[in-house]
Amino acid sequence: MGRNNYREHLLVIFEDQAYKDYYLGFANHALFNDSQIYDGDIFGGWTKIQEQVNDENSVTLEHLSRFENAYVLALLDCDKDINRIDNIRRKIPNIYQDRIFFLSSFDEAEHLKDDLGQGKKETIGYQLAQHCYDNDSSLWKVPMLNHNLPEIEKLKIKFKFFS
Repeated sequence: MGRNNYREHLLVIFEDQAYKDYYLGFANHALFNDSQIYDGDIFGGWTKIQEQVNDENSVTLEHLSRFENAYVLALLDCDKDINRIDNIRRKIPNIYQDRIFFLSSFDEAEHLKDDLGQGKKETIGYQLAQHCYDNDSSLWKVPMLNHNLPEIEKLKIKFKFFS
């Protein structure tokens, strides 16, 4: 099925190429065969992601404004700042608060390979998707990812392809 912005869909935006690589593995899982999940832009830094979800004139928020069935998943680093996502979330315009989700590495995406002890980023992304499919949160409980568990639960409730 082709892209249809008028159907419910999830637009994924990325801090950097590392997150795009993890996402490609995740999105290649059979779990997503018929889903409306689209890969968006790589913005080159967490502050650029922040601008995309806080500035009403950004490409991302213009997309949400134009398509009422659109949602956003932002993938970014916390750089060991556990409050980063909350600080960004507080500045999202109220009308978009329930339409933007965040997943992050506690440090940097490149360090996830160290914590998960596995090979290519795409392979790790695929295995994270498999764990969602199996309703197994063990991979998500590693120190670099465990802060994402509440957001994963929200994604599972909103999007059947996450569960």
